[in-house]
Amino acid sequence: GGGYERSVPFAFFKSHIPITVLIDGQGAFGSFLYPQLLRDVVQFYADHSGDRLMGYRQSLQEDQQVNVAWFASFILCECALQLPYFFVALRVMTRTHTRADNTQQQQQHHYPEWFRKLTLVYCAHVCTTLIPIWATFATSPNMTMAQKAICISIYAPYFWIPLWLLSKALEVGDAK
Repeated sequence: GGGYERSVPFAFFKSHIPITVLIDGQGAFGSFLYPQLLRDVVQFYADHSGDRLMGYRQSLQEDQQVNVAWFASFILCECALQLPYFFVALRVMTRTHTRADNTQQQQQHHYPEWFRKLTLVYCAHVCTTLIPIWATFATSPNMTMAQKAICISIYAPYFWIPLWLLSKALEVGDAK
């Protein structure tokens, strides 16, 4: 495993903490809890990307078909389940040492088995939540094709990186 196998997830988890707390949380807890600057950031994003889920307050006025209870529940799961995992993952990744693997002549990171299992749960959960989000964008009659492509692309790393980590965690499990 190259350095990217450690640096990509590390950067992903580290960047996801402020995104979860400062941006995504507004979709579950209500923007009234956040300073105006952060509310403006979310509104700017929603206005320019067409994201009818994060900008759902305005979308509800325009499109009564947008039901955001399921999306808010996903964000609650993100805050209650994923956010603690990010901190655990960062701690485990910074405290796990590398050791040379003589058969492959490369360094590999050896994480505790409990962390591998936790990673499997996290990754499967996250990948599953992205499917209805993408489907909502893809089938929205009130989004242009460009807006659909933008929103699907913005959410893409939150599917592909966990899917990649899921495959790595399964690979390690199969090697045992």
